[in-house]
Amino acid sequence: MSATVVSAYAAVAAVVFGVVNVALAARLVRRQESHKQAWQHLPAVIEAFSDASFRFMREVWAIDWDVLPPDSRGDHGVDEATEAMLQLNKLEVFAHPETIKAARDTLHAADAIRLHYCNRLEQGTNAGEKRWDLYESFAKAHHAFLVAARRELGLKPPPPFGFAVPREDPSRIAALRSRIPWARASNGRSGSGAGTTHTP
Repeated sequence: MSATVVSAYAAVAAVVFGVVNVALAARLVRRQESHKQAWQHLPAVIEAFSDASFRFMREVWAIDWDVLPPDSRGDHGVDEATEAMLQLNKLEVFAHPETIKAARDTLHAADAIRLHYCNRLEQGTNAGEKRWDLYESFAKAHHAFLVAARRELGLKPPPPFGFAVPREDPSRIAALRSRIPWARASNGRSGSGAGTTHTP
């Protein structure tokens, strides 16, 4: 094989190698840009979901279910739940699996409150006393979501979950209510109709 032919093959190989390098570099740049855009969107989505899930929980927990008209009980909190679901869908696009799972757990904990009262009323019984255990389950799930989300963003974790008093201690409920102005009434009810919240 002549030197001319060898040089031609070498030139062609160099061109092919260069094209491959350019394609790989372009793909890497696009991937990095995509990750950068996703990360830029993530903080706003995390904040929106955290807010929406809390508003959903508050709507179904703070209300006096016994005074809601029967034909509106099934729809109560649906708007807030829908907004939380929309934000969860966005999280499922941008967030890590750990953050997504924690978000789903948070939403399920809020919905468990709604289902509890709806089921009691459908069975023909009163809503009864506030289920502080369900509220605490939501609070723990929401805290776990914040831990996962902040870890994904490279931030320090939030302070440890604060409900550490044993449930048998009667002061626990009083301590919880003192932290939540709209839940300070002794029986946890607004007493003034649907949608009314407590004042300190």
